[in-house]
Amino acid sequence: MQEIERLGRFNFFALLLLILLSSWGFDYQEYPESEINSLMKKGIDNLIIQKFDEAQVYFIKLNNNYPKNPLGKIYLAANEIARSYDQAGDYNSEFILKNLLGAIEQAEELVDKDENNVWNIYMLALAEGYYAYFKALDGNWLSAFSNGLSCVSNFEKCIEIDSSFYEAYTAIGAYKYWKSRKTEIASWLSLFSDEKSEGIALLEEAISKTSYNTYLAAYTLQWIYIDSKEYKNAVRISEEVIKKYPDSRFFKWGYARAYEGYNRQKSIEIYSSLLNSYMQENNLIQEIILKHIIAQQHQHLGNYKLALSFCNDILSIKGLTESQTEKLEDRLARVRELKKLLSGD
Repeated sequence: MQEIERLGRFNFFALLLLILLSSWGFDYQEYPESEINSLMKKGIDNLIIQKFDEAQVYFIKLNNNYPKNPLGKIYLAANEIARSYDQAGDYNSEFILKNLLGAIEQAEELVDKDENNVWNIYMLALAEGYYAYFKALDGNWLSAFSNGLSCVSNFEKCIEIDSSFYEAYTAIGAYKYWKSRKTEIASWLSLFSDEKSEGIALLEEAISKTSYNTYLAAYTLQWIYIDSKEYKNAVRISEEVIKKYPDSRFFKWGYARAYEGYNRQKSIEIYSSLLNSYMQENNLIQEIILKHIIAQQHQHLGNYKLALSFCNDILSIKGLTESQTEKLEDRLARVRELKKLLSGD
């Protein structure tokens, strides 16, 4: 059984998605063009609460109104990544990569024209980071790592230009922590030093010194505290975030996982809320994942009949597609193992 159920779904480069969630705070910056701020804010607010179609409308308008600005393309790709991540669906790789490659090209042109413009560099870093994330999804780890380093290097350039550019602090802090964390278990990364403490410090500074990116730095710290088993800190941060985004499933996953550390009954309540949300959308993959997690929590609490009931519910679900079945192969095997254990077979 995995020690950290939800966190186990991430890997080092997939965490670039979390790192780049710092870009969700981008709309609150005093960007020179006010209409961009407005479109970004509306699109991002919809993205965070899983209204992906509504978010896409704003990002399309941004891209159409500002075709030479890479932001529209970056966020069209980001919205698709978030949609697939939330719904546990297949990634629209062709659409995402087309937008990201276009964004990188545009951002590089902007940097060539003005290499001291912090926004130009920031946009390039965002596009590179998402591209690195997708290279990781394709299994091209060398390219992913290379692009990831370039991404962070550009975020660092932002700070060199403007030390108060705390959105970059969030991305760098997250990268430093997770790079160091994975170094502990990946020998081929052993040449890199341990920067976990430095990463956390940067994130804490971002939270305390900016109103633009507070919630996104907190989102990253939420999982860092879970990883370091500082569960009460993770819960505290989660609750602060959920005050603003009570319907955001992105934050509730970490909220529930944090409570697993010391109050499993509370974690069940939060996971059940997530389950109800996904069941309303008939999302079978997330339904199965959440029922399995809830079953495991009941097992830990000694509620064996309830745990067995959830296992039976999962195994009775019909209508899975071939792709869904393939994605859930390992999960369903573990559900069957748990059922066998609970049944005493």
